[in-house]
Amino acid sequence: MKRFLTVLLWAALAMSARAQDATPDEVERLAGERFQLLEGQVQSLKRDILGFSRDLHSLMKEALFPAETQLAVYISADSAVGFQISSLQITLDGKAIANRVYSPAENGALREGGVQRLFLGRVDPGKHKLTISYLVSEAEGRSFRGDKSFDFSKDETSKILEVIISGGTQPDLNLKEWRSS
Repeated sequence: MKRFLTVLLWAALAMSARAQDATPDEVERLAGERFQLLEGQVQSLKRDILGFSRDLHSLMKEALFPAETQLAVYISADSAVGFQISSLQITLDGKAIANRVYSPAENGALREGGVQRLFLGRVDPGKHKLTISYLVSEAEGRSFRGDKSFDFSKDETSKILEVIISGGTQPDLNLKEWRSS
């Protein structure tokens, strides 16, 4: 592209220089100066476009997930958990918002302190019910299915919830509400 612009500028300057009886060296110099000017303008446009892109991304994020409607749900597990999480389903006010099937590696990551985001979306302010349905299995092969519901209130700020799974052989689920900034 750079070479094409150089040739194009050189040809344009050569045509105008012929009319003015300029030497080839002068044409080359003028083409170089014009090319540098054009290159500077292109770089300036690139910076402007990147800035606009950042602004647009920020505005889109705010429009899609304004703070007053944002809800984030995360999951973590206690390191002493004696079972494998096979799957989870999260419902909010009776509507499924997340489904997750876990591999042994993901179970290990959760037991080692990992935290996974299960949901990020819009929720209107007010009272809500979050239900976690789970399927877990013990090392002996027995499986347990269950669910637990939590009531929470959403105000005019973003809400961050963490579902903490603990327990030896049977799951115990707790909900932690984080302060949002």
